[in-house]
Amino acid sequence: MNILIVDDELKILKFLGNYLNQKGYITTQCQSSEEALRYFLDNINSVDLIITDIKMPGMSGLQLVESLFQKGYEIPIIFMTGHLEEEENVIRSHLEFSDLLLKPFNLEDLYSKVLKYKNN
Repeated sequence: MNILIVDDELKILKFLGNYLNQKGYITTQCQSSEEALRYFLDNINSVDLIITDIKMPGMSGLQLVESLFQKGYEIPIIFMTGHLEEEENVIRSHLEFSDLLLKPFNLEDLYSKVLKYKNN
């Protein structure tokens, strides 16, 4: 399973990537939504799941997902946020395809959400 991880905080990005690599997943890490969008469009058939922070400079994680859905891609998404109130309505509109992790979260919670999408 190939996972695209998007977070503007390099420390978090590398930590999550290393953790999921140790669990046997292939990860690609992008430090912005713009970079992630370019990567996804260049590698459409090799991304099985996106894990993205919501609040980032420039294009947000929600805007990234909106862009993908507008282009017709319905890929599983795990949103990460520490500010649920602001994004709650938009996130709920994507719950058919997505999941949510509230920061701070533990790695077992992340792993259990990733496992939900492993066989899709």
